[in-house]
Parts: sequence; structure tokens; C-alpha cells
Amino acid sequence: SGEWQQALSQYLHALETVRVLGQRQGEAVLLSNIGIAYQSLGEPAKALDYLGQALPIFRAGDNRPAAGRVLGLIGRLHLASGRYRQALACEQEALGAAQASGDARSEAATLNNLGMVYAARRDQISARRNFESALALSRSLKDTQGEAAALQNLADAEVDRGKATAL
Repeated sequence: SGEWQQALSQYLHALETVRVLGQRQGEAVLLSNIGIAYQSLGEPAKALDYLGQALPIFRAGDNRPAAGRVLGLIGRLHLASGRYRQALACEQEALGAAQASGDARSEAATLNNLGMVYAARRDQISARRNFESALALSRSLKDTQGEAAALQNLADAEVDRGKATAL
């Protein structure tokens, strides 16, 4: 918590500087970092506020990869708060951004996130389809971390369906 508080203070100071200099993409990066810091400090409303400020700047600068990452962060905050419709919309848009920019690792991570949203909504068929797509893509990338996440999510989905028993 102390490290995040210190980082937040530095980000806020740097934000003032980039705004004076008119560096819009730098401003968006700092707004995103401030949002992540607030999320880590357990303040999701402030996190959403700063991430929401970063998103239109990334979009205006046609920075699809960064916009996709911010959408994913916003989607996970909505998911954690039980706002599944908003989470789904964010994750679907993040998936489109990852696909459009050719960022296959982000695409696989977003497919996992989409699966988690569908699982929370009790749509196990869509959840499983997204987890399986994430698994296949992670394997093709030789991304063992992404593969492990997809396998864990598939296992959790099976437990939720009652086809397996948790240890």
C-alpha cells in the first residue's frame, strides 16, 4: 500500500507536468497508471474515473492497444462490482481492439476475461467457448501463463457446472 501511495503521488505530480506541456498520450498513460494505483489501493470508483479519462485520449490518438488495455481494466472493475452488462461491453470492445491491432497475447487475455464475465452471468456455454479460444490461442503463442489461466478458468467452469468436484 505504501508503494502504491508513493507511486500515486508521483503520477499525480507528473500528470500536472504533461498537461502543461500538452502531451496528450503521456497524459493518458499517467491517467491509466493513476487508475491502476487507485485500483490497487482498493478505490474502484476513483480507478474508474481516471481510467475513464484516459480512454477517450487513447481513442483520439488512435492508440488501439492502449485503449484495449484500459477497456479491459474498466471491464474487470465492472465485473468485480457485479455490473456484468458494462463489463461485457468493455471486454467485447477490448477484444476488437486487440484483434484490430494484431496483439494476440492481449486477445487471449481478453478472451479469458470475457469468459469470466459470461461465467458470472451464468452463461456457461459462452464462458467455455471463450476459455477454449483463449487456451488455443495461448498454446499457439507458447504462452504458458495464458495457457495456465485458461485451463484454470475451464476447470472452474466445470466445477460450476457440477461436472467436477473441487478439492
